[in-house]
Amino acid sequence: MLPALFDFKPGEVVASLGCGGGAWEIGWMFRTPDLTCYLVDTDPELLNQEEVAAGIRYWERQYQSRPEARFIPVTGTAQTVPLDAQSVDKVLILNALHEFDFPDKMLAEVRRILRPGGVLFIEEEEARFPGERHEGCGRLLFSFPGLQQKVTGFGFTAGPAYVSGDRAHILIFYPD
Repeated sequence: MLPALFDFKPGEVVASLGCGGGAWEIGWMFRTPDLTCYLVDTDPELLNQEEVAAGIRYWERQYQSRPEARFIPVTGTAQTVPLDAQSVDKVLILNALHEFDFPDKMLAEVRRILRPGGVLFIEEEEARFPGERHEGCGRLLFSFPGLQQKVTGFGFTAGPAYVSGDRAHILIFYPD
């Protein structure tokens, strides 16, 4: 479901923030000609050229072909995304926004790097009650109304939302 929802197109520039080693992104975009994907994370132990190369080798075995997309690891900081302004067509933040130390600063960065007409995809597990924490990392989860309010406060319009798991949804936003 996710790759179809993202609707990756040839020639697009995509950034995935908080992606770890980027293995899923590599698989989803592997067969999209001339697509450039910036895999952005703050942890160089998780995201580095060796990890990306390993992900590419894995998907080469699965697809029995070479990638048609380019994958570029980028080390960001907790407050900045080192990409040019209005340089990205789509931004993915998948099960990661709740882990960001400065989610407001990152949303401002997303707005900065996203081109007019671009799309922001956020996948998050919904909090069942105020103060609920993610069982894996222990960080606070968002309510969906709270998340939508937060993101729209940075110059985005909320689009549709889709179920992506038991309690997880993908929310789509467009820059105003």
